[in-house]
Amino acid sequence: MRVLFTGIVLCVMVSSSTNAASIGGLYKDCKKFADNSFEIRLSDNGSGTRCSIYFSAIRDFASEICIKWPDEDGFNAGAKNALNVMRKVYGVGGIDDASGINASIQHFVNAVANKPEDWKYSPESDVVKSLQKIGGACK
Repeated sequence: MRVLFTGIVLCVMVSSSTNAASIGGLYKDCKKFADNSFEIRLSDNGSGTRCSIYFSAIRDFASEICIKWPDEDGFNAGAKNALNVMRKVYGVGGIDDASGINASIQHFVNAVANKPEDWKYSPESDVVKSLQKIGGACK
């Protein structure tokens, strides 16, 4: 159920016209959130909420790849290899609380701040990289 909810949240966020639909928009939201000491404030027009939910939703989905996907037993060599690649590229482990999410958000803000040429792209892979930098990939 949690995966379904996370998937729905991600679909709504990606398909809506929120700022988080691009690296630049998510950067602006997350920069405000980080500058506010990772506190959600009414005066930030939802930027802290968007940033926090975006990172949390991707963390939830990416951690499911590590713990809930089927074991490799019974898979042929090609399927095992594909599953291992998915776990390494998209899997996130080790982030269980707000401090890990906040550290990942700060990493994202620092990583994309000086790359405005990339701000027009979708932020998912950059978010996963930041989550993996803090929490690691699948174990």
